[in-house]
Amino acid sequence: MKKHASPQVAAQPCILMIGPDDPQRSLLRSTLLAAGCRTLICARRRDANDLIRFASVVICEHSLPDGSWRDVLQCAEMLERAPAVIVTSRLAAGDPRTEVLSLGGYGVLDRPFCAKDVMGIVRKAHNRWLSLSETGAVRASALPGRIACETHAFR
Repeated sequence: MKKHASPQVAAQPCILMIGPDDPQRSLLRSTLLAAGCRTLICARRRDANDLIRFASVVICEHSLPDGSWRDVLQCAEMLERAPAVIVTSRLAAGDPRTEVLSLGGYGVLDRPFCAKDVMGIVRKAHNRWLSLSETGAVRASALPGRIACETHAFR
């Protein structure tokens, strides 16, 4: 199974946010932009398929209109340099940390978002992505045998 190449490694975080448009997403985007992060935004998993290769970190809602964070993680793992996947969770929805970490996600961000928590986990996730990129390490989960995600060419 062919792995998809990632664009060149960048020191500046590029964050892909996947989830519905709401006030919390706007707050999250403002926090990331204020910290100098480039941001890409989409509402659905299928839209993320085209953008994920440009991200060093993905922040994904637990549930999406056309899938879930697990689908996004699976797509990310097909890249040579997979972005770190962070899942957002509403406190009332339970605690998905164990599942996220055991399946290869980087971590969980609780809603409502706290700027300090957001930037702490994003910086750590991006630095991990950079260190894996610099050493040429490929995540074990990115090895052949995973189901490929859909990809579409930009036009």
